[in-house]
Amino acid sequence: MCPSMMSAILIALFLRVSGAGTSTEVPTLVRSARDLLRSGQPSKALVLLQRARSLDSSQVDLDRLAAQCNFQLGNWVPMDGGSDWAYADDRFDRSIRDNPDSMFQIGRKLSESENLAGAVRIFWGLSKSHAATPAYLKAYNEHRARQDIKIAFHRDLAQKAQNRGEAAEALSQWRMAYAARPEDPALRDMVEKADQTNRFTYQIYLNNVQRALAARDERSAIDLLRKARIIYPATDPFQRLFDSLDAGRVSFRVAKLDQINNLADLGRDQEAVEAMEALVETDPQEPALVAAQDVLQSRIQKRRRATQIAELSRSCDQAIQNGDLAKAEAVFFDLRKAGGEGSDVDKIRLRLDSLSTSVRSSGAFNEAMSSTRQALKAGDLAAGRNFLQKALTVQPDNAVAKGIMKSLASAASKSTQPIASKPLSTEARTSVSGRTEQDIAKSKQLLLAGVAAYRSGEYAKAVESWKLVLAIDPDNVQAQKYLTNVGLKQTRLK
Repeated sequence: MCPSMMSAILIALFLRVSGAGTSTEVPTLVRSARDLLRSGQPSKALVLLQRARSLDSSQVDLDRLAAQCNFQLGNWVPMDGGSDWAYADDRFDRSIRDNPDSMFQIGRKLSESENLAGAVRIFWGLSKSHAATPAYLKAYNEHRARQDIKIAFHRDLAQKAQNRGEAAEALSQWRMAYAARPEDPALRDMVEKADQTNRFTYQIYLNNVQRALAARDERSAIDLLRKARIIYPATDPFQRLFDSLDAGRVSFRVAKLDQINNLADLGRDQEAVEAMEALVETDPQEPALVAAQDVLQSRIQKRRRATQIAELSRSCDQAIQNGDLAKAEAVFFDLRKAGGEGSDVDKIRLRLDSLSTSVRSSGAFNEAMSSTRQALKAGDLAAGRNFLQKALTVQPDNAVAKGIMKSLASAASKSTQPIASKPLSTEARTSVSGRTEQDIAKSKQLLLAGVAAYRSGEYAKAVESWKLVLAIDPDNVQAQKYLTNVGLKQTRLK
C-alpha cells in the first residue's frame, strides 16, 4: 500500500458517523477536543475533531487543531487531502474492501494507542465486509466490550465527581467517556450538561469571591478560593487571586506573631495566649498557625517550669540553712519531681546530705547525753561515764560533754585516794551531824548530776539535784553556791 493511500485510510478512520449533526454539537466537540489536547490526550481529541469536521466542513480551525494532535502523536496519522473528507470516506470504504488485512493491522495499532473509537470502527467495518472472518468479528466484539468498560469507568468517575461538587473533574471524565464513543448522543448530552454546570459553578464561585472581597471579608474569600482551587485546579484566576490574598495574610500573620512573641518575652503570658487564640480563629485550617500556637504553649510551660524550679531551689536552701531537715527533704522531692536537674541541684543534694548527717549525729549525741544524766542521777557513775564516752565519740569537741567528763574524772581520783588514819568502827563512820558514808557518796553523785544538767542547759534538773544534796547534807557549801548562782542567772534573764 502506498503512503498516500495509508494516509487517506488513517484519516478515514474517524469519519464514518450515523445521523445528521447539529450546530450545537460542533462547539461542544471543539471545546472538548481542546481540553483533551491540553491535558495530553491528542488521540482522543482527534476523534472528536474528526466527528466535528464531518458535521461541519466549513470550520477551518478544525484542521489546525487536528494538525496539532497529529504532531503530538508523532505524525502517525498524517493529514492529507485538505478538507475533502467525503473523498476520504470513500477511500476508507475502498480500503476496507480491497485491503482488509492492512486495515486489520491499523485497527490493532489504534487499539494499542487506546484509540478504541477508531479501532472499533475499523473492526466493525471489517466484520460487515464481504471478507469478514471470525478473527475480524472477534476483534470487534472484544474492542466493543473494552469500549463499554472504558465508558462505564469514566461515567462512574464523572458521577462521583458530580456528587463531590467537582464540576471541572466531572466534565473531564464525561469528555473522556465521549471520546471513547463520539457517535453516542447520550454521552454528548452529558458532556454538554457537564460543561454548562461547570461554567455555572465557576461563575458562582467567581461572584461569591467578588462579593466577599467587596465586603472586605478576606477570610470568606480565601475559604472560597481554597475550594475553587480544588474544583478548578488548572484555573489561573483563582490561583493568582489566592496567592495575592495569601501573601497579604502571611504579612499580617507575621506581624501579629511578632506582637505575640513580644508579649511572651515580657512575661504577659495570658495576653499572649489570648492573642494567639484570636489569630488561629482567623484561619483554623492553617497548619502554620496551629504549629505556632503549640510552640507558644511549650515556651510558656517551659518558662513556668523554670520559675517553679528556681522557687523550689530557694525554699530548699532556706530550709537547709534553718536546719529543718524534714521540710528540706520534702521541698527537694518536689524539686526533682518538677524536673530540676544540673549542677545547682546536685549542690543542693550534697548540702541536704550533709544536713541529714548532722541531724543524725546531733540526735545520737543528745540521746547519749540524756542517758548520761539519767545514770548520774541514779548514782551509776560507771554507766554515766560510758554514755558520756559515746556522746564524745559523736561530738568529740563538745564543751559540755568534756566538762562533765572532767568532773567525773576528778571525782574518781578523789575517791581512790588512800586513808592515812586507822579504820573507824561502824559507830565512828557516823559524823557528828549524823551523816553516814553512803549519804556522803549519794550527795556527791547528785552534785555531779546537777553540774552535768546545768552544763547541758537543763537548769530545772540541776536545781532539783542540788536541792536533794542539801536535803542529805544541809551544810554542803558547793550545792548552796550552785543554787545561788542559778538563782542570780535566772533573775538576770527575767
